[in-house]
Amino acid sequence: MVDKTWNIFKSLHSGRFNACVGENSLHDLKTYSNGYMEASILLLNTVLDNRLIGQMDTLVHPILYSARHAIELTIKYTLFELNKCDLKTEEAKISGHNLCKLWKLFEAIAQQDSRLRNCYENIDPILKELDAADRDAQDFRYPVGNAKNGTPATQTLAGKRIVDLVTVREMITYLEEQLKSLQELSVIVSIERNLGTYTQDLNRDELKKLAIDCGKGTPPYYPEAKKTWQKNYSLSGHGFGRAMKKIRSHREFAGYAGVEKDLIALPIDLLDKIVQFKLIDLQTSFSSNRQLGGKLILSVNDLVDSIEIDTIASKAYDELKEHLTAPIIAELETLYYLSYLFEYSENYVLNFEQKLSCISDDKGCRDSFLHVFSKTNLLQNVISSLNLVGQNARSKHYQNQLTTLEEEFKDER
Repeated sequence: MVDKTWNIFKSLHSGRFNACVGENSLHDLKTYSNGYMEASILLLNTVLDNRLIGQMDTLVHPILYSARHAIELTIKYTLFELNKCDLKTEEAKISGHNLCKLWKLFEAIAQQDSRLRNCYENIDPILKELDAADRDAQDFRYPVGNAKNGTPATQTLAGKRIVDLVTVREMITYLEEQLKSLQELSVIVSIERNLGTYTQDLNRDELKKLAIDCGKGTPPYYPEAKKTWQKNYSLSGHGFGRAMKKIRSHREFAGYAGVEKDLIALPIDLLDKIVQFKLIDLQTSFSSNRQLGGKLILSVNDLVDSIEIDTIASKAYDELKEHLTAPIIAELETLYYLSYLFEYSENYVLNFEQKLSCISDDKGCRDSFLHVFSKTNLLQNVISSLNLVGQNARSKHYQNQLTTLEEEFKDER
């Protein structure tokens, strides 16, 4: 008899094989769901790739149970995520192992967003196939089901004789992709609904597409876009009107539709001057990099070039400082970070207010300007952000200037 205490939650061997659980892990339904799906696929691949004929009949049960359980957990995860916005489900109902009951809860919610509806349609056939084989999460776990209402327990999977594991692998590989898409989409939908950028007919993505289509048409009523969207999206006249009201009030989408919005504090003529200084800064940097080539040791001239780049930033500030107030610098920073952090345009005003609150005096203005001006990708991020805040024409103008500069040095190389 071996006298040994088996403490699996203590590191006794190589830390390389210590799996993170509980308080040391992403302890949520998504993590559990992905784990069960990965286990199912790993078992399937091991059986089929290594032709483990002798183990198929025993491994088929954990393979199918794990896939089924991954669906169950993903539905629950999705419903809880959507509860963070206005797409509510009574939490007490998000329980149990009956896939069809859980799926009906999601089906009702999915009608509110075409992207969710598409996920529903992709997963539905697989879910119903697994649910028909195992309605209460018992058949893939036990050889005999639970006794109910005084009736004796019966054999599980009654009437079934074989499972085609090649078909199962194709199905579950596709299912894994769809479940991950649903998990990601539920987070996106929840965030976007809380931003308020949707109508009863269209989600945020669709409003953006409609705005872009309107930009190709005739303002102010956009008859071409209206006709197309009424036909392809079954959008009523009132539905189109609701969408256009939302688009016109939205800084980013109004810009796509050809109705550009002023910036909060930064005048365009001042932004033009800042951009020109940044183009000179980039030109100096490109020239210095070309001359430096692959050298590992910097010469005096290289150091002079580096100092010259810093001098451009200081010169820009000195020449423009009478105009560089805290609100203007705060907006320049906001433009940079909006694209850098892949933020939604709806956060623009809030981000501006937060940046402004961090600049308290003249020194703060100077430091903040020099900091953001020093960013190598300042111009590219400002260009991207201008598209998000309703300054599309200016964005295109600056992009043309930047492209011309980049092409000039590309040709010389």
